[in-house]
Order: sequence, then C-alpha cells, then structure tokens
Amino acid sequence: MKIKSIFSSKWLYGNIFAILVAFLAFTCVYLDGVDFAPSVKAGEIATFNMHVRVEGAETVSNTRMVIAFLAPKSWKAAQNTTVTYTSDLDGTSLQTMSLVPAGTVPKNNPGQTWPGALKNRFGFGENVLDDMEWIVYWSDKTYTVNNGDRLKAEVYIKVKVEEQNLKFKPTFFLNHTGDGLSTNGDHFKIFKGDCFEVTDGTGDLIDFCEFHFNSAQPLTATKNDFITISFQGDVAENELTKANKIFLCAKGYTDKGGVLEVCQPEDKTLMKKQFEYGNTYSITLWPASYFNVPEGDELLKIEYSFRNEDGSVEIKEGDLNPFTYSLQCQ
Repeated sequence: MKIKSIFSSKWLYGNIFAILVAFLAFTCVYLDGVDFAPSVKAGEIATFNMHVRVEGAETVSNTRMVIAFLAPKSWKAAQNTTVTYTSDLDGTSLQTMSLVPAGTVPKNNPGQTWPGALKNRFGFGENVLDDMEWIVYWSDKTYTVNNGDRLKAEVYIKVKVEEQNLKFKPTFFLNHTGDGLSTNGDHFKIFKGDCFEVTDGTGDLIDFCEFHFNSAQPLTATKNDFITISFQGDVAENELTKANKIFLCAKGYTDKGGVLEVCQPEDKTLMKKQFEYGNTYSITLWPASYFNVPEGDELLKIEYSFRNEDGSVEIKEGDLNPFTYSLQCQ
C-alpha cells in the first residue's frame, strides 16, 4: 500500500517560497552620499549633509533613525554639534536629533555602547592617526516604516570646529534602533569622505589623511608630558632604512629665546625598532628633562629630524625643513 506524503510538491514549494520571501523581506536603508565643502576656517561651522533613503519591505515600529560621524577628538564634537533633518514623513518641518544617551547599548551589540561598537566595527575609517571618536545621534521622534514605503530624508550635521589646523577623512554611519548595528548590511550603511581640512588656525598641521615619515603621539602635549616620536621608514623608499642605527636630532625652543639642542648619536637619542619586520623606529621622551629646560622657562616647540650615526643621511620634512612639534603651555 502506498502512503501519500503530507509533504506534497505543491505544499513543499509553496512553503519554501514563503520562507524565502520572509527571509528576504528586510527594510533597507541607503546613504546615497554626503555633501560637504573641502575645507573650513578654524572656529567656524562645518556642515555635512547626508542623503538618506529607506525602502520598507516589512513593518518596523517604534524605531529611531541613528546617524554617527567620525571626528577628531580635539573638536569636542559632542559639545559643539547640532543635528537636524527633514523627511517625507514630516513634510517640510525641520526635526531634531540628540546624542544617544551615554551607556546606551545597540540591540545587536550587547555589552558595548554605540561609540564603542562603531569603533570596534569600523575603527577610525581611512584615517592614519587614532585620535578620533565616533559621535552618535538618534532622532528625537520614533517612526513606523511599513512594507512598500519609499522614504527620503536629508540630515544636516553642523559642527563648530576647533582652532587646530588639521586634515582628516570624515566617515558617516546610518542605522536605526530596530536593528541596532547588526551584521546585515541592508540595515546600516557607511560613507567614507575625501580629505577635509581646517585652515587658518593654530599649531602645526596635523594630517590624519596620509602617512608621513614622522609621527608624534599624543598630538598635543606640554613640556611635562611624555611624547613618543616615530620614524616610519616604510612610507617611501629612503636611504635611512639601510642604517644600522637611527638617532633623533632635536632642538627645543623656549619662550625666552633659548635653543636647546640634543643631536649627538648616543644612547639618549637612539631610536628603538618597534617590530621585527618593517622599518618603524620610536623614542619616548619627557621634554622638560630631555632638553634640560631651565626652571621658569616654557618650551614652545621642538624641531627634529632622523639621522644615521655619522649624520650623512638625514630625513626631514620635504628634505629641507625639520619636522616640528608645538607644545602647549601649562
């Protein structure tokens, strides 16, 4: 006797189709671009305009739009930014966004805050220095997006920039709280912008966009802070990487006209190779002690270069001028 299977072809194919439709029914978000000027003067307002689209393939209720952007820590962007937007759901009315409250955990990243989760997932974008932070906002209103909805929004980020001269590559993020930074790329988008510059400010230009032979951390310091200066020899072909030893040659300039030079090849100026492979060498110094700054003097800046032992090979800024590092007053 033949037993008819309850799993008929019609039933099987119909239900597989239904499962596939359910699996594919995601509400998709799109970040179609971000408009911004290539530069802004120090102390002025930088504006970044995000172009957002949402295509609903399911119902998502009580959700907030989440945006984030990567900015230099020196901007103190969390205190100096306003974010507004317009959307098809709000007509011409300008809506507001607020900083995501500290400690808020995205749905799909338990144990991490929004800035922490973004840093772990996307790092510092395409910037070469890590003195950056993610600033995260969400809409003050919540929304319901239905199947078939085709929505657009324009998000306006306005940041009062600080006085430091710098260049960096802005990075922007779009998501919603109903997703909470999952691994599904339909629900979040990243946009990486070209190099953006702050001009007419103070201090040496800090370049987050491109690698250079020199690097100094932290980016700003006083004479009483420890500073690590590095020679990044793999940035471009050069003769100094062939040397057995690499030394720092430096001058410190004080507010009273003093020039304090430390340039002899000795243990004090010897730079240490950081890794077995590659050509990165570093030295960590305490400026006040390293230059023997007189009591009562302020160290204003350091000029430095990298040399081999007899000084016949030297790496400077553009082969002409020394690298510079400006110090802050106490």
